[in-house]
Parts: sequence; structure tokens; C-alpha cells
Amino acid sequence: MVVEHQDIKQINIQLLGSSQQSLQYLIQKYCDNKLNHQQSSQNCQFIEYEKTNICVENKNKQVYFWNDFGFDHVEDKNLKLRLKNVHGVIFLYDINNYQHYLETCQRFFRVQILEELLKQKFSKVIIGIQQNQSEQRQVSNKEAQDFSLSTGAKLYELFQFQQINFDESFNYLIQEILRISNIEQKQKNQSLQI
Repeated sequence: MVVEHQDIKQINIQLLGSSQQSLQYLIQKYCDNKLNHQQSSQNCQFIEYEKTNICVENKNKQVYFWNDFGFDHVEDKNLKLRLKNVHGVIFLYDINNYQHYLETCQRFFRVQILEELLKQKFSKVIIGIQQNQSEQRQVSNKEAQDFSLSTGAKLYELFQFQQINFDESFNYLIQEILRISNIEQKQKNQSLQI
């Protein structure tokens, strides 16, 4: 018996950042750009739930960006249940704040531990944001690239919120989620055929 591949209709992406300000900045800029873009696009419907959770519907897929899905509560008994519907994680850090970068790296390693505990794989992207161009950069591109290469997560840097890089990072993450979903579905089909 072969199970037909069922296309994912809802994609859940966890936003993890070292500062609430970075998360709110990213979400607000994304909201502003999507609302402006929506006027010229009939395929995209945009819904803002709160300042921390947003949803975008595009081409029959709902993409939810969650600010807190429980990644910081490893001891929580309901963690596995809450995380089973998470498909991807976006790690955010402020290019102008080295401490934020280190905290984001620590969160990345915590998520890797969770993946092993839950026997679940998340698609991951790292995004460095430069909110204030007048401040001096504290995290070098080379250091961020080295971390990205060592973990296998793709790195994007956004200066003064470049829409092209931002959309590219989200599109990459969604394509990775769908690719992994297809692989998992093929593996299920093969095991059912045996």
C-alpha cells in the first residue's frame, strides 16, 4: 500500500532571538513589507495576529511565525507535544551586539540537543540583523560564516532591512521544510511497501 504524498498546508516556523527587540523589529519590518506588497499581489493574504506571532498565506500554504513555541523550556513535560508541529527555526542576532550573537549560538546548540531528545529534525536559518547603521559592527561576517558552516545552517545578513535577503532567507527555509517533508513521505511509503 502506497500512501499518497499530502502537501503541507500549514508551516510553523519558530523565531528565536537573543533580544525581544530584535524579534519585534524583524516581525514589524516583515509585516510592513508584506502589507505594502499585498496591494500588488493577489496570491498573498497577510494576517497579523499579535506583535509576536504572524501568519502569511501564499499559494495555499499558511506560514506561521511564532515567537515562543517552548524551546527555552527543555524540562517542560508537554514540550514534545508542542514541538511536534514545528517545521523550522529562524535564529536571529544583532550584528552590533556580540553578547546577543553568543546567546543565539547557545540557543542553536540547545535546539540541536532538543532534536536528539525528540528524534525530530528542524530546518534552520541564521539571520544577522543590523538595526542601527550608526553603531559599530561587533560580529564579523567571517565569524558568523564559520559558525554557519560548522552547523550546516544557512546564514543571511540584513542591513537596514534588505527585503531581498529577507524574502530569500524565508523562501530558502520553506523550500528546505518541503524538501525534508518529501523525503520523510518517501521513506514512509517505502516502509509501507515492504
